[in-house]
Amino acid sequence: MNACPTIISTESVPPGERLAYWKAQVGMLLTHLECYSTAGDAFSGTVVVQPSNVVSFVHIKASLHAIARGRTRLAQSGEERVFIVLQTDGEARVEQDGRQGLLKPGDMTLLDTSRTFHADFPEPMSQLVLQVPRALVRKQVGAVERFAGTVVPTSNTVCKLTWDFVQFIVQESWHASR
Repeated sequence: MNACPTIISTESVPPGERLAYWKAQVGMLLTHLECYSTAGDAFSGTVVVQPSNVVSFVHIKASLHAIARGRTRLAQSGEERVFIVLQTDGEARVEQDGRQGLLKPGDMTLLDTSRTFHADFPEPMSQLVLQVPRALVRKQVGAVERFAGTVVPTSNTVCKLTWDFVQFIVQESWHASR
C-alpha cells in the first residue's frame, strides 16, 4: 500500500466554487466521471483514496449529486476498472446495462467503467469503493456484464462476506499507512 492517501475535500474551497472543484478533481480521479448537483453553494464533498499496486480503496462522502460515465468519457479512460461499491450512508439509484437499483446502507453493486453508467445520490451519502482492474474481476467471476448495476442487498451472504473482507482490508491499509 502507498503510505500517502490522496485526499480531496471541498472544505477549504469557497462555496460558489465547490462543485466546479469537485467536478475537476474527482472526475479525473475516478476514471473520467461527470458530476452534477443541484445543491448549489451548499455542495460539499470529501474523497480519500488509498492506492495500492492492484486495488485502490476510495471513501466518498458528499452532498446530493449525480455521476455519469458517458460515451464521450469512455474514450478518455486508461485501464478499465470495476467499481465494487459498498453503500455506507444515504441512498443511491444506480443504472448500468439496463439494470436499475436502489442502494441502501449495507448494500453493494458493481459498476463497470468500460461501459456507460449513471448513479444519482438524492441525499447526503457515503460509499466505500474498491477500484479493481476489470481483467482481474473477469478472471475471478467471469462476465462482469451479467452483474454490473445489480444491487446485492445487505442480507445476501456474498454481500456480508464482502463487507467483512473490505472493512478488514481498509482498516489494515489505513493502519499501515500511519
